[in-house]
Amino acid sequence: MRRLSLRRRLNRCLRRRQSPKKNTAIEPSPTASPRTAFALGGNLSAASSPNILASGTLFAEVLAERNTLLSPALRLGLLRSLTAEKHTASGAAALTFTLARLEACPVRFEPAMAVELRPCLVAEAGALDAEGKNVVNTRQVRRLWATGGAALRAAVRAGRWWMELEVGGVAPFTRDSFYFSPTQAIYTPPTLLAQASLGIALRWR
Repeated sequence: MRRLSLRRRLNRCLRRRQSPKKNTAIEPSPTASPRTAFALGGNLSAASSPNILASGTLFAEVLAERNTLLSPALRLGLLRSLTAEKHTASGAAALTFTLARLEACPVRFEPAMAVELRPCLVAEAGALDAEGKNVVNTRQVRRLWATGGAALRAAVRAGRWWMELEVGGVAPFTRDSFYFSPTQAIYTPPTLLAQASLGIALRWR
């Protein structure tokens, strides 16, 4: 009886050793898909035109949030400048810009936690309104205003809110001059306008 019990135990051990092992290979986890985020915000900006020209912008933005360098963002804003007065010996003129501003930012850098940098291409289009003051036969003139340029935007996150600083420059495609007389120019746009802005944006997914 003892020999039979030993044989049975040996047979069981042999069967366990000869049984095939299950495949325990670990399958790679699927990569996370990019997420789409949205933002609403505004900023206050200043431009050299050639004097300092202050303006405000309200914007909406769509962002593709990825863990890669290629994380594009597209922003569309409506810009309205404060009225700037230009004075000459013959009188004064009030200038106001009303523009749509488009910013396309194809890549994103993250130098630190909750900090991002985005280089952007910029395009503006709209109207430049000019009105004479303190002159005889006052007129209002509207001209097309369109520019193209580039900017660098830095943003710091505080919860869902982002604080932004942006610097850049744009070049006008057309440079119409305004005159009181053929010899008295009151405003000629510069070849390059430097720009800087401070803003805030609310993001959500």
